[in-house]
Amino acid sequence: MTRWSDASGFFLLETMGVAAVLIVMAGALMLFRQGVLMEEQTRFEAAATCLAESELAHIEYRAAAGTLTEGASERRQYVVFSPAAIG
Repeated sequence: MTRWSDASGFFLLETMGVAAVLIVMAGALMLFRQGVLMEEQTRFEAAATCLAESELAHIEYRAAAGTLTEGASERRQYVVFSPAAIG
């Protein structure tokens, strides 16, 4: 004769609960990681935009001053824009 107690199936219920909590936590960590990567990409895009605006303003200034010549460039700046290049 099998005897059933009130704790029957409780281990299965605990295991399913822990699995659900782990899935939710893993999803939250993945969303956090994606947010960090997106913030980093946005920062690099903002730096590229500022650098481009600065260069265009410099070219406009030289054109207004009459010192702009075709193919000549005085400013040389190296800026790493790729998040992967920083490592």
